Amino acid sequence: MLFKKRSHPASEDAFMSFHFWLTLEEIEQLEAIARDHQTDPAAVVQKIVKKTLEHWRQLETEEEEKETVEK
Repeated sequence: MLFKKRSHPASEDAFMSFHFWLTLEEIEQLEAIARDHQTDPAAVVQKIVKKTLEHWRQLETEEEEKETVEK
């Protein structure tokens, strides 16, 4: 078999979708990071997205708390 079947198709979807919002240089950087850590490039992208979403949610929570205190 020439291609290894991925156990998580969602990982492949994430890998494919990140090409729409990154430059070629950024994609190459992510692939280099993935090679350095011997992991799938999609896993690197997923971790970045997950951390970004956590950060945004934290900011929303802080804003809501600030609005509550002001009232």
